[in-house]
Amino acid sequence: QALIQAMEQNQVLTTLSLKYNVFADLSCLESVLRLHNFSLQRLTHSCKLQHSSIREGSSGERISYYLRLNQGGRILLKRDETPLGLWPIVLERNSPSENFDAIFFMLRNAPGILQ
Repeated sequence: QALIQAMEQNQVLTTLSLKYNVFADLSCLESVLRLHNFSLQRLTHSCKLQHSSIREGSSGERISYYLRLNQGGRILLKRDETPLGLWPIVLERNSPSENFDAIFFMLRNAPGILQ
């Protein structure tokens, strides 16, 4: 619980190791990534969701999705104003990695990007 609360406020941590932790439920981690944490990009783990891997199941897939969005620059959407000249750089940075989720998310949610 303390880890989740810390992640809600931390906006500088980009990598987190959860090795050897056992989680009963990943929905709280998914929720904090969806709503509060725009900086975490990598999650290293050997942790288990009691009987399965963290990657299995819908919560694990959504956690991976939000990590990819964060890698793609989702934090820019939190700013009041992001210079329009920055968006081509962000989109180009995502193209070689084939981070299509982030590209689509940015095109859909960035104010003024398609004007």
